[in-house]
Amino acid sequence: MKLSPKTVLVEDFYLHIEVIDNGTGISPEETEKIFQPFYLSSHDLHHQIAGSGIGLSLARFIVEQHNGIIWAENRIESGTRMHVLLPIPERPISSPVKQIESIPLLNVQELIPTNKKEIAASSQTLLLVEDNKEVLNYLEKQFENEYKIQKAQNGEEAMNLLELKTPDLVISDIMMPEMDGMELCRQIKQNTKLSHIPVILLTAKAIPFQITEGYSAGADDYIIKPFDINLLRTRVKNLLTLRKQIRKKYEKKLNLEDLGVKTTLQDEEFLQQYTTIIKANFSNPQLDIDLICKEIGMSRSNFYRKAKTLTNLSPAEMIKKLRLEAAAQMLRETDLNISEILEKVAFSGSGYFASCFKAVYGMSPKEYRNTNKAKS
Repeated sequence: MKLSPKTVLVEDFYLHIEVIDNGTGISPEETEKIFQPFYLSSHDLHHQIAGSGIGLSLARFIVEQHNGIIWAENRIESGTRMHVLLPIPERPISSPVKQIESIPLLNVQELIPTNKKEIAASSQTLLLVEDNKEVLNYLEKQFENEYKIQKAQNGEEAMNLLELKTPDLVISDIMMPEMDGMELCRQIKQNTKLSHIPVILLTAKAIPFQITEGYSAGADDYIIKPFDINLLRTRVKNLLTLRKQIRKKYEKKLNLEDLGVKTTLQDEEFLQQYTTIIKANFSNPQLDIDLICKEIGMSRSNFYRKAKTLTNLSPAEMIKKLRLEAAAQMLRETDLNISEILEKVAFSGSGYFASCFKAVYGMSPKEYRNTNKAKS
């Protein structure tokens, strides 16, 4: 095993790998930068050969996860020599690698979370769509400790996944075969079942009319490559937080005019149709998810996912909530007795009705009526 003269190792305990090319070499100030995500050297044959800027950052991550080191140096003749040192796992390591200042240990803390065994605590799911496998894997490693991950290599694959399971957010490249990210975004936002899903588009296109085209397709955000991964993380977090806020507002009061939160036209139409069906069937004891799905024209699974995502309530909970709201309005504005109100909102019994009503309004139906009558 031939070792670099700059590195002192305990004999036989480490494997030394060299990869040599005969290109133009790397300038001294770039020997560390080339390991940064999305960094493209100025010596890439005058940009005639395009790369993603991800390969060496991933290589460094993999090497250091195996307790090794990787660095680059220029050859005297021409070209670049890449060094990798890996401990041999079959034998005990009695002393660490010793280095001098010319070969610094590379820090991956800012690139990838170090604890790869940690299971993502969040129940939220991200769908990553990217035809470049290196970039796709890089994005997965950035988010896998925080979210559940789905992956697709083009828009067509992504649409197939969306039919099976609805993610909480989609991050998609634009330039892809089969179906590009722009068309994927357009199909998501025009689909009643999927239009609530936030979409972030990633692209190297920075011309204003191209950015406008992305937003016109319904994109919730448009991030230019090369991007700061912390910026992308922040935008993902913010969009998911906004979606939660929308759900809470719908959960508290399903009045679209009072929401004050931006939603898509498809979302508003869906919720308007959903609540109208329930209100039209208050007195029908057979009102359930199957009846609603038949009226709204969606499958049971797709309807349930869409309704739950937008309102944070199951259909059964939504029916009960709206029935209670109607009962409260009748208690405030009419002289109908409790039995008559029960019949109009199709609650099964007075005891159950009183229990549900008190859980929402903090008092019995009779106390609620007396309190509101006194105020009026």
